[in-house]
Amino acid sequence: MSRTPTLRPRKPGVAGNGPGMDAGTVEAPDNRSRRFVYSGEPGTGQSEYLTRGNRPLKRRRKSPFKIVSLIVFVSALIVFYVWNKITVNHLAAEVQDLGTKLKKIESMNEVYRAEISRKSNLDKITRLASERLQMVFASEQPVWFEVENYLPRDPADEN
Repeated sequence: MSRTPTLRPRKPGVAGNGPGMDAGTVEAPDNRSRRFVYSGEPGTGQSEYLTRGNRPLKRRRKSPFKIVSLIVFVSALIVFYVWNKITVNHLAAEVQDLGTKLKKIESMNEVYRAEISRKSNLDKITRLASERLQMVFASEQPVWFEVENYLPRDPADEN
């Protein structure tokens, strides 16, 4: 099946010189001959095999299930994010409170240690024992003795 050339109005600067054509018409370019520009490099890259006409695009209908499920998913993410922020804020406040309590307890421990060291001074204990309780130092060393065959009684046996 042979192709007949399409006649188009003449463009300026292009002259038709094919057989049976008058000077006012332009011969249809052969796609195979237009693949290369005169320098030998590929031109537009269009060929009769690669060109395709535009077809009308069908807009795909979006499924209501997909839209609703996407909204539910995004809502769940937002709820999780807000819950996470609230939980973190509560935990941070609790850590702050516990830190304050720790500092208070440590300072009280320091006060108690200072009071213990002040009250456990041997000179002060000796003075208070002799003044208030009329205690005196022993004139002789204490004697240690052991009792043989002594078994301590169990307080539970007394009942």
